[in-house]
Amino acid sequence: MVRNVRLLLLAAILTGILSCSRDTRPFDVRVKEVLSEGLTEYGVKGGSAAVIMPDGSVHRIVAGFSHDTVAIHPDMLFAIGSITKNVVATLVLQLAEEGALTLNDPLYQWLPAYPFVDSTITIRQLLNHTSGLYMFWDNQKIWDDLKQYRDSVFSPETVLTYIRDPYFSPGKDHRYSNTNYLLLAMICTRATHSTLSAEFRRRFWAPLRIENAWLSLEEQIPRNLAHVWGDNFENDGSSRDLTFLPRTSHESITYGSSGLFMTAEDLRSTLAGGEQAVGHMGGNIGTTASMVYSRRYGVSVVVMVNAYHLKCISKLTEEVGKITLDYLASEER
Repeated sequence: MVRNVRLLLLAAILTGILSCSRDTRPFDVRVKEVLSEGLTEYGVKGGSAAVIMPDGSVHRIVAGFSHDTVAIHPDMLFAIGSITKNVVATLVLQLAEEGALTLNDPLYQWLPAYPFVDSTITIRQLLNHTSGLYMFWDNQKIWDDLKQYRDSVFSPETVLTYIRDPYFSPGKDHRYSNTNYLLLAMICTRATHSTLSAEFRRRFWAPLRIENAWLSLEEQIPRNLAHVWGDNFENDGSSRDLTFLPRTSHESITYGSSGLFMTAEDLRSTLAGGEQAVGHMGGNIGTTASMVYSRRYGVSVVVMVNAYHLKCISKLTEEVGKITLDYLASEER
């Protein structure tokens, strides 16, 4: 999980200055080349990208390996980490449209009082990270307990015991905090009398015909995972296959702020119809993912790698974005 995940302002990528010289090679060849080069540069094993063009055509490009000699395949699942927040936020906005809640509802209308949580914080402030709530990952004890009790389920109420004094009063500043989306998930389950996974499937996956989206703990994740690599939170610089090691504690702690597993193609399907160029990055155990959608250019870009590597994913997203715009410009001429 990204400890300090930032909202990516990836619109800059899509409006960057393009090279005057045009590469006439096929689009997929060019994307595969930058994926391969980026993976090699950062020592990452494999990556998957999906680009949906303005005409609706989809390009699925992969490079590198899952494990051993098994190559990355476009149908392999990756954990999308904090991009899960986008889906939770969309669910909240739908509930607001339906009148099940309002964005100005204070917490006390939906949840009991918790230490260090101002019950006058509104749903809107949770959504846009202006609540001031302490980020539970900033408490080292939760990391220690995560590793000590890897097979244990941490309830949302338990996770809230790790938060401390807020960073600022509600509405006075902006600071990214997974605690906001933990509380939003709790509100959603109360407002719908359902689970996140059931609401995601009914409201999003079924209408969009997305077949490869799964929420950890609430659903059984299929075995077609791209293997993931890292140090298993040991901070010792090692890299080993973490795919099937215990991860229950982590997945439960990130309830609402992470937990979705998807293919690159299915993740890009969730972006269409946005109102502006928007982006987000997410990370989970041994994975990093990024996405950007531009209404102006009518294009979506998703990139995933099977390592927790922010520099790698940032560079790959930028490079794929540049190639995409260059390709679109050449098609217009």
